[in-house]
Amino acid sequence: MQISWQSSLFALFALAAAQAPAGGPPSCGVSCVLPDIASSGCAKGDWTCVCKIEKVVSDIKTCVPTKCKGAELKGYETWVNDVCKGVAGWPVTLGAAKRVRTRRDAYVQMQ
Repeated sequence: MQISWQSSLFALFALAAAQAPAGGPPSCGVSCVLPDIASSGCAKGDWTCVCKIEKVVSDIKTCVPTKCKGAELKGYETWVNDVCKGVAGWPVTLGAAKRVRTRRDAYVQMQ
């Protein structure tokens, strides 16, 4: 029997949803952290454990802002800061990814 990637993703989402406090995060950023949560080795519902995993923290800070915008991003930030409350390094602020303007950009615009 062959399992599609969609079935695998659904199973991972179900795992995360089962571990999440009521309400859960906005779905826009779930794909950013599901693989890390599934392979974390943390017990079901042990968000303190999940919130200490550097890869999860990194993906929340870098991937989620590329997937979630506006109210969804703010909702994700509120949710994740709530479940990670009390863990060192939290709360975090999630912002839209910003492009840094370089000298090359200015030069190209002038031509």
